[in-house]
Amino acid sequence: MQYTDSIAACRHIFNEKILSLLEKTGVDRLSIILNGKYLLYHSKMVYVKLTRNVELGINELRYFIKRVDKPREMKAEAVDVTLAEEIMSTELYGIDLKIPFNWNDCKIVIDQDMSLLIIETGIYRIAREFACNKDSLTASKIIVNVSNENTVEKIEITDRESLKNLVRIFKERSYRNFSSVVFCRLSNKFIARFYSRANSFYKILYSFIPVFIYYPNLYNPIFDNPDNLVEHLQLYKLAVEKGRIAGNPEGLHAYMLTHEEICRACSMTHFMRFTPSFFYELLVGLLNPTLDTFPSVTNKIFVKPEILDDPLGNKLPRCYTRMNYIFELQRCNEAKNDQAAQKKFEILRQYMEKDALYYCCERNIKNLFNYGPSVIDPPKITVETVYSYLQEMRLL
Repeated sequence: MQYTDSIAACRHIFNEKILSLLEKTGVDRLSIILNGKYLLYHSKMVYVKLTRNVELGINELRYFIKRVDKPREMKAEAVDVTLAEEIMSTELYGIDLKIPFNWNDCKIVIDQDMSLLIIETGIYRIAREFACNKDSLTASKIIVNVSNENTVEKIEITDRESLKNLVRIFKERSYRNFSSVVFCRLSNKFIARFYSRANSFYKILYSFIPVFIYYPNLYNPIFDNPDNLVEHLQLYKLAVEKGRIAGNPEGLHAYMLTHEEICRACSMTHFMRFTPSFFYELLVGLLNPTLDTFPSVTNKIFVKPEILDDPLGNKLPRCYTRMNYIFELQRCNEAKNDQAAQKKFEILRQYMEKDALYYCCERNIKNLFNYGPSVIDPPKITVETVYSYLQEMRLL
């Protein structure tokens, strides 16, 4: 049977490819990372595994999510269709490069050690490639390779503005995407690796935390973005000098530093503790203070009041960036004849303005007590205490 580059054909070929890989590797089940983020179904992580169809005598793929109640697994409907649509898509983050992609253009990696199926679509790979190369957008001609049947076709991208916007958005979103995988609350498989097996020493009072995390199968915005120049930071030089590498140097690994070492390297005169995710947010905020989704005293956000007894209010986001808040407020205010919009407008007016660093301290204050020795803490740690300490933090 001859297949065209349709969604149905892509779905069939993709499933056959994954089926073949799972049969060869013999892994039990895999979480799926699509374009730098975990694939979710009804807010739950999607897994894929082999099942045996006894009646037909063949192996089949099963996409599912885990449940607390029985049955423990629930089928995730049409996941392979979603994957096929993403693979064939010419669009990413709302920007259409109008380049025809098919399943040959996507990158598929199975990491048996981490139990992960990692998929990067054609357009995502292009964005990642240009994001890693500082001078790629300045070339006289911008050429990309795209699969066409059994050959590779070279296509010139003439819409430079769209490509530049795609790369810019890719870089901005990659910080949050990386965080959503490495520090995922649904699965602690990444951070747990730095404290298990041969690295169990670091778990004693959690006196060490991973400060620079690297995983070759994910775009790492700290290292892979050439604008950051991480190698010149005192903090990075100290991490390399100490040489405490947890994990597999060829795979997932990180440099480990003590809380005191972090404070000193960041020019802080007071000691405080960090969690891995809290430190990552602070690091990104210092590297890119204009990113409005990361902590900075210059970034203002609007936070929902703790007590808001309203069904609609409970469904609204916990916080908005300044730009998104103003946009939502104006949109609701302009819809004078929409009763629901007007009610939302009144609730939004109750949101409180805070700087992003203070809000980050509020969210993380309780978790700080789970990392590092408590005997060297001052008598009372408050949000205001942590907030004042972090205003001393500098990357030199």
